[in-house]
Amino acid sequence: MSQTLPPGGECLTITVERDFGVRYRILDAPDSMNFMRIIYDPGKDILQIALNTREVVETAQISPDLVLDYDDDGLVIGLELRRASNRIDNPMGVAFAIGQANLDKPQPYSAKDKA
Repeated sequence: MSQTLPPGGECLTITVERDFGVRYRILDAPDSMNFMRIIYDPGKDILQIALNTREVVETAQISPDLVLDYDDDGLVIGLELRRASNRIDNPMGVAFAIGQANLDKPQPYSAKDKA
């Protein structure tokens, strides 16, 4: 079932407990709630991930269709992926897992590595 939610409307909150039991509930999610938010706007085909509730004071386009958001300390606090359906198999689906990070993928290089 697909449902379009207004900003600040209902959201699904998933809580992973110490014994890895999972509870979930539907609740009203005001913008002040202190968790990461993932928003997909199907009309504009934009996926936004806000890592926290800090104010965005600067944005930078990193590559075509990828924008990073920064707070006043210069920390990345969010990202925006435009034309998301061209890059994501199912922009309406999210899988959340607790486990080990994938460190076997190619690692980013720094400006020093180019020299």
